[in-house]
Formats: sequence, C-alpha cells, structure tokens
Amino acid sequence: MSSLKPEEYISLKSGESQNFAEIYDRKLIDPKKCRYGPRYGKYCSFCTNQTIPNHGITSFSKLRISLDNLKIISNLLIFK
Repeated sequence: MSSLKPEEYISLKSGESQNFAEIYDRKLIDPKKCRYGPRYGKYCSFCTNQTIPNHGITSFSKLRISLDNLKIISNLLIFK
C-alpha cells in the first residue's frame, strides 16, 4: 500500500441482484397495512397521491470499508 490513506473495497458475493436499494415512486400511508407495497399501482388505496421525485433503484457490486473503524462507507456510489 503506497498511500497513507488506502481505500479498501469488498466484492459482494451475491452480486448486484441481491444488493440494492429501492425507492418507490409513491408514498405509503401506513406500510404495515399495505400487503402489496407501492408497486401495487397508482390506484392503491393505501398510497397517497404524492409522488416521490427521487425514486428508482440502485444496485451494488462492491462496498468500501473504512480501515480505521471497519465500517461501511455508505455514501460512496462508485460501484453502483
């Protein structure tokens, strides 16, 4: 390691299909009551009419780890 602050990454064995974050385009009134989730459709009575502007899905193949405290650095999106 030639750097004073090396960056370490781990590859996710299960790959991108199992490591993702998803934000739906609709907001649930009460997530505990809706058995279908926001994907049910725009006419779901458990969803508000409010749409979420930053909806989408991000999948990951690697994560960066801080060697100082062995925690995942969650705001790094290089391997998405």
